[in-house]
Amino acid sequence: MKLSKDNNSQSIQGTIYEKSSVEIEENDLAYELQRFFHWRKDNFIDRYQTETGSHKHDAFINHLINLGY
Repeated sequence: MKLSKDNNSQSIQGTIYEKSSVEIEENDLAYELQRFFHWRKDNFIDRYQTETGSHKHDAFINHLINLGY
């Protein structure tokens, strides 16, 4: 599954991220969503697509980039 950032760039703790995308398997995505958002139940991928705004969406993708995805 391919996830792309909404915003052009974002700075977190002095790190500047360019607009980018990550490729991640659905099983890994569900696991990382649960870890990042501390969600306990529901379909994590559907919940991510419907409940997160662009700021949280981009922050999650930055998290995946930092993990090496």
